[in-house]
Order: sequence, then structure tokens, then C-alpha cells
Amino acid sequence: MQKSNILGKTGLKISPFGFGSYRIDKNVSGSAASLVKALRSGVNLIDTSANYFDGGSEELIGSVIFKMLDIGEIKRENLVIVTKGGYIQGSNIGLAERRKEAGNPYREVVKCNQELFHSIHPEFLKDQIELSLKRLNLDQIDIFLLHNPEYFLLYNTERNIKLLRDEYYRRIREAFLYLEHEVDLGRINYFGISSNTFGEICNKRSFTSLERVIDIANSISKDNHFAVVQTPLNIFEKGAAQNLN
Repeated sequence: MQKSNILGKTGLKISPFGFGSYRIDKNVSGSAASLVKALRSGVNLIDTSANYFDGGSEELIGSVIFKMLDIGEIKRENLVIVTKGGYIQGSNIGLAERRKEAGNPYREVVKCNQELFHSIHPEFLKDQIELSLKRLNLDQIDIFLLHNPEYFLLYNTERNIKLLRDEYYRRIREAFLYLEHEVDLGRINYFGISSNTFGEICNKRSFTSLERVIDIANSISKDNHFAVVQTPLNIFEKGAAQNLN
């Protein structure tokens, strides 16, 4: 695999194909072998999330990478590792409950249902980055994405759409400010957003405006590290190519 592309505004060179990790886990047969084969074939972009298999996807990736680095089969500087945070489910629910019992609950939590909550508040992001680094066996995450922040729009009963969106982008701004701090700490290199609604029609309640989030990043700093967005684009989900907002 000879060709490479530049990812967003990171300057990082990535393979034409990436390795998606939604269905891989240390307990799923063939997961490790698939990742090893991809890396040996020249794939260097690995995409995962803290909530894939409740962290099991990150653990599998961390284990494979550690072994291949240890024997010199790959080099860390050639890899681009992307992970995400925002979901409070599985073991994260237990983490949230323990904080609540200690009198320090996570703030700005969106309740989706009894088993799923969501937050992009800095306190939650801090804990998620720490956990992801441990599971991935890394000192630094190349790209950290806010994972489906539009859940705030989808599960909020506010009828005033302007107020709702103003609060949505305020929360994104606070998250960006914190993620710039994580860049300063050296725990992440760049950040961005993974949203299913960049490609929605702009008057739809759940729409996320790429223009507005870019403006938010630029208002923080012209040298900001907001560098990547991720959104579905396939034969079933065509909005990102068809809807001109």
C-alpha cells in the first residue's frame, strides 16, 4: 500500500484505508489477527472509541500494538490512533455513580435512557482520556474526537431551537477549550468531532454545523488543534454529499 493521504489539517500521513474497530474486542475471535494483517498490509490509521465493547476495542488495539512495537514490526511514529469519548454506558455508568455517591457527580449529563447517558463536559473528558490512554497502552492519543455530541439535541425537550443550539455550541466550546489544555499536557495531539449529523439538513433539530464549530475553534485560537471531523458517507447515508447547507 504505497499511496498516502493527509488527515485533515494534522499533516499526518495516513493510508487510503483505515481500520475501523467498532466490532473488534479481545474476546471476539479473529479481532487480533485482522488488526495484525491490516498493519502488515500498510494500514496505519486505526479508529476506535471508549464505548466500543465497553473499552474492549481499545484494549485489543493496545495489546496488538504493544506486541508489534516490542518486536520492531511497526513504529509508533507511523501510526495514527483515533479514539472518541462522550458515552456514559457500561462501566462508565458505574464510574458516574461512584462520583455521585462521593458528592462530585459529572455535570451536564444528557439522559438518553436508563442504560445510556452522554456528556462532553471537561471533567468527564479528562477521565475518559486517562482511561483510553491506559487501555491503548499509549502516552499520547493522536486524535481525540467528541463522540456524537448531538445527543444533547436529540434527547433535550427544549422547544426554543435557538436557545437549544446556543447551549449546544457553548458546550462544544467548553469541550474545545479543555481539549486544547490536553494538547498542552501532551496527552492528545489533535482533536475533532465525530457526528452523524454534519450531513443533515440545516433546519433539522439534530443538525451540527461544521461552519459554526470551525468558528468556535478559531475564536479560541487561530493556532487551534481542531483538525478532524468524522461523519457517515455511504450508499445508505448520503447526506454529507447531497445536502448543501
